[in-house]
Amino acid sequence: MAREGASGGEALTLLGLWASPFVIRARIALNLKGLTYGYTEESLYDKSELLVKSNPVHKKVPVLIHDGKPVCESQNIVQRGRRQRGKRIAVLETLEEQAFKECCKGQQAAFFGGDSVNLVDVVLGSLLGWLQATEAICGVKVIDTTRMPLLAAWAERFRAIDGVKGVITR
Repeated sequence: MAREGASGGEALTLLGLWASPFVIRARIALNLKGLTYGYTEESLYDKSELLVKSNPVHKKVPVLIHDGKPVCESQNIVQRGRRQRGKRIAVLETLEEQAFKECCKGQQAAFFGGDSVNLVDVVLGSLLGWLQATEAICGVKVIDTTRMPLLAAWAERFRAIDGVKGVITR
């Protein structure tokens, strides 16, 4: 799990920004894999030398530094973690009706991958904080329990996972 404000010297260091859903995605993936990593909060306006050196083309977070070698972009970080372990939302109602039911193959499953979290859960789960903020700002319920009961229940189960708690705020 993350050690806030940690810096260099660790085998894994994540450079991030608390409000970025891409950083949240990377943090969730690392936490779910049970990996211990240092977390360094970056600034949008005053980018650290480490960030600029680690991601010289885009100079953006997230960047995972693994034994001195940078891995840029959240999808690359998540995919890297999947290989090490071995294993957009257009319309939410379509996600509810087709994708979730398809992934679960008609059975009662806790997550898109069945009984355990998989890549789809991490990618969609990393957007839950932004969806919640949108709901608060616009006054419109995005994930409505009456219209999307499966998706709403999944979101609650996902938020309750130890590796997700504290990363996605309520």
